[in-house]
Amino acid sequence: MNTQHLHKETGLTLVEIMITLSVMAILAAISAPSFNSVLASTQQVSVRDHVINSLAIARSEAVTRGTSIFVCPKSETSYQCATDSTTDTSWQHGWVVFVDSDANGTASDNEVLQAFDAPNSNIDFKFAGGKIQFDHQGRLASSHVGRPIFLLSSTDTSRTNALEVRPTGRVRICDDWQSENGVCVRNS
Repeated sequence: MNTQHLHKETGLTLVEIMITLSVMAILAAISAPSFNSVLASTQQVSVRDHVINSLAIARSEAVTRGTSIFVCPKSETSYQCATDSTTDTSWQHGWVVFVDSDANGTASDNEVLQAFDAPNSNIDFKFAGGKIQFDHQGRLASSHVGRPIFLLSSTDTSRTNALEVRPTGRVRICDDWQSENGVCVRNS
């Protein structure tokens, strides 16, 4: 008796592989736009958290050193404050935390405590008040008029985050900023 072992062929046919790849491509195409939105939102939150950290460090250093500490927009070419940091609203090149030892209102090389480079180019980062000054008690200096508000928006998402620096020096996060009303819808 001649017994042959019959082996059933296993594997995928070319048609099955092509159908699987087509379905995967369709799913990837559908999910890609929403992934871009998630990525943009994550980048925006990352920049927001860096700003909060810088403000907390500036406030802490003001109390520790017993003197004023400043946070200002960084110049495009160096780790100094932008030329006109009293009116400059764009912080697109980054920001600098400094102690003004010589009381000249600008950051000298030996006065810079921290410097951050530009955030992601998709993030629009503005602050209407030029530079921020914390006094020796960690409070906003009396020179600030109104509420200092940082606005962070992204070209890839319609959401705008806002940071409000309170007179006490604490930072309030506004997760959903409505610019036409100038109010926070949800706070953290």
